[in-house]
Amino acid sequence: MKGKNTILNIKNHFKYKLKSHQLQDMEMGKIRLSNGLNAVLISDKNTPITSAALSVDAGSWHDGRYEGTAHFLEHMLFLGTKKYPSESEYKRYISDANGSLNGYTANDHSLYYFQNVNPNKLVGALDRFSRFFYEPLFNENCVEREMIGKIGLISAVDEEYKKNILSDGWRALHVRKELSNPDHPFGIFILI
Repeated sequence: MKGKNTILNIKNHFKYKLKSHQLQDMEMGKIRLSNGLNAVLISDKNTPITSAALSVDAGSWHDGRYEGTAHFLEHMLFLGTKKYPSESEYKRYISDANGSLNGYTANDHSLYYFQNVNPNKLVGALDRFSRFFYEPLFNENCVEREMIGKIGLISAVDEEYKKNILSDGWRALHVRKELSNPDHPFGIFILI
């Protein structure tokens, strides 16, 4: 299959019949790109918006020696690429297209997405978005700004911690983590 994009209609591959009339009207397909990337495509002609997401098979359980690496990387990817070096370019483009963007790092994966972008801006949004994954800039000034001192605390992640610690749900999750098997990765402290 190398060098060739293939599309598979995934509606026929669901174990159960779709019960939602809204979902039944959508065209859905799975595509395997020549670079090996798998993508699910969903088209709904009843909506005027466009969105995209990419899930990476690496999360906080994959940090290795330095806890927080996956989450730090999530923040750094949004700060410029070789083609679009301005750290505010992606955010500005998505905002100007009336869309929103975000990402999160979970235990076993990280997800990046934009949503509600005007359809006439989709190509530009996809161009900027896709470049995070094959030509990120990792500008030294951005890296330094995101770090606090020599101990390696990450300021953006620290701000998320301060926000999340006020949430009862977040605190309950971390109580469960503390009570879990210490040899299981679930017990690792992470920010969600």
